[in-house]
Amino acid sequence: MADIILVFGVVAAIVFMGFLGELLFRRTGVPSFLFLILIGVVLGPGFHVFSGAELSPVLGLFAELTLMMILFYSGIQLRLKSLAQGGGRGVALVVLYFTLAMTGITAFGFYIMRWDLVEAMIFGSIIAGQTSTPVVVPLARSLKLPADTVALVTTESVLNSIVGIITFLALVQLYASPVVSFAISLTKIASTFSIGIVPAVAFSFVWLFILERVKDQRYTYVLMLGMILATYAGTEALGGSGELAVFIFGLIFGNYKVLNLLRTKQVDIDPLMSKVSGIQEEISFLLNTLFFVFLGLNFDLGFHSVFMGVTVGVLLTTGLLGARSISVVAATAGAETSKNRAEVILLSAQGVTQATLAILTLSYGLPLGTTFLGLVSYVIIFTNVVTVIGAAWIRHRSSFGFRDFMASLQAEPPGPTG
Repeated sequence: MADIILVFGVVAAIVFMGFLGELLFRRTGVPSFLFLILIGVVLGPGFHVFSGAELSPVLGLFAELTLMMILFYSGIQLRLKSLAQGGGRGVALVVLYFTLAMTGITAFGFYIMRWDLVEAMIFGSIIAGQTSTPVVVPLARSLKLPADTVALVTTESVLNSIVGIITFLALVQLYASPVVSFAISLTKIASTFSIGIVPAVAFSFVWLFILERVKDQRYTYVLMLGMILATYAGTEALGGSGELAVFIFGLIFGNYKVLNLLRTKQVDIDPLMSKVSGIQEEISFLLNTLFFVFLGLNFDLGFHSVFMGVTVGVLLTTGLLGARSISVVAATAGAETSKNRAEVILLSAQGVTQATLAILTLSYGLPLGTTFLGLVSYVIIFTNVVTVIGAAWIRHRSSFGFRDFMASLQAEPPGPTG
């Protein structure tokens, strides 16, 4: 009984701290992730209340569920109309940033860390070109950045998670495939993802048909959760990618109005979408809180581990900022958003998607899973620190009217002297 009381008490304290951390984030811009990781360090290697090994057996299942929630919610947030009207630069930023960062990190892992090529690529897919939607989007709004800059940051953060997750899953399949030939392995992976598209669309249309008729009933989110799990399980049973199917379900659900163009009877499930989004955020908050504490539980406080983690983490973060700077400059060339390049570059915080994928490397049995988890933790910390410092700098600069001052110098020629 004492153990149960301890577990419940610690979980309650973690949830309270997570809530307080979220309040602090909204007031100061300091992401709650940093506090949650610190709590994990205190509970784990600090005072040995828990260890990461004790939670590992069940965490893989929670990680899979979290990954499904991330993909489903990303699909809901991705508006096809917005992409068609002005998302081209966001797509360009994602492609450039992910490609540059993926190439650099893979080379670093292969040549410097002496990892296997596919393992280096798996690690690259976890952190390459990533930003955390729960951090960068609210910060962009709180900093009162122009609407087009907020839209760019939002589009990027949604798309880069999808690209990173799909690439990660494909590479894990490649790593687990029997060594026959590289071409055969790639063909098998492509087949898995393509097979997943057809049942995903079929499931999505069936679920949409049902949801439109029960939208005013109670417990619709529970029904939605059942649909997500059924889509995943059904697609996997047919030999397709369940994760891709869940994303497609979210994409169709979030863009259901596009389907109205093909129907005589118009569908309206906006109230249901608002309800789903609200509950989704609550569940995501709980899962995120537990995940970041788990990262702290797995910290190795030995001098060698900390020294290597800090060194490699700083190098990776620096490389990511370099790749991000090049990508932002190229993607915003000639656009109004070019005036806010520095802000977009500094809004580089990583978060729950990277934590989830790193934890999945453990549940998938990758030999370097523990190493990946440790390094990803440092990258999350350092990219969030960069974003916090960047946000403070932006606020400080704005408070002195620096941008307006520079604009006035350019707009008004100096008067006659003497």
